[in-house]
Amino acid sequence: MKSFLVQGYAAAFHSLDSHGDIILPGAFTRTIEDRGDTGWNALIEHCTKIGRALRVAQADKGLYVFIRIDPETEHGQQAIDDIKLNLLQGISIGYKARKHTWNETGNRVLQEIDLLEISLVKCPSNALCRIIKYGMVEE
Repeated sequence: MKSFLVQGYAAAFHSLDSHGDIILPGAFTRTIEDRGDTGWNALIEHCTKIGRALRVAQADKGLYVFIRIDPETEHGQQAIDDIKLNLLQGISIGYKARKHTWNETGNRVLQEIDLLEISLVKCPSNALCRIIKYGMVEE
């Protein structure tokens, strides 16, 4: 069986996003411990399910994800087509802040996050959150 896999950073540590948030290393530790590192919903633009995250992991630069897109669905196939045409290059997350502080410039510094979902998006909130690698693989 062939699958379309995407990997890249869904969140970047120590980097200001367009919402004024900065995520610290370790912010995802509790949510990954509570829910595991597999099975997260993968959405398109935070709306429609297109697959599942096969793995999420905190790396040096941020939250790194491996996503399987379901090509058997209309939205999944559309996402694959858009990725191949470089129309869909970003990755984003839906989350709820559990623990945060404010820095001297008024930005929210996220120390602990509840991860809700992972989305492939055209314009990520953080420019560093991009698809790094994709392609069809034999499973």
